[in-house]
Amino acid sequence: MSEDLDRISPREGAHAKARDRKIRGPKVVSVNPGLRKLAHHLADKREGRLDPRTARIVGRIRAIPEGFVRTYGDIEPGAPRLVGRVLATTQESMPWHRVVRADGSLAQGRRQRALLVAEGVPMRGDRVDLRRARIA
Repeated sequence: MSEDLDRISPREGAHAKARDRKIRGPKVVSVNPGLRKLAHHLADKREGRLDPRTARIVGRIRAIPEGFVRTYGDIEPGAPRLVGRVLATTQESMPWHRVVRADGSLAQGRRQRALLVAEGVPMRGDRVDLRRARIA
């Protein structure tokens, strides 16, 4: 066996080193900013960090006191759909049931209604009475 190792030529050794070494491609001069932003976003999600806008939305939702509600538009006036996305995708613990639609209807139906009624939120039929329960 030691005879086989002695027979390896210097040239084969060089090839082995090149094969074991990481191959580096050409330097990238410009990177698509959208891809860079997506890569940072995915890294933050993996590590459990929230981007500043999401953190602000989560903070506003957590600030809703028991017995009151806010609408998606109250939480983020320029982007109420973003509030819905944050509620649907964020793994943070928060009082999601205190966020209702602009007309007082409930996005999560019976489950949301049961939680709101248990907190004493005033209702008008199937909708929240926003004149009495809303914090602007």
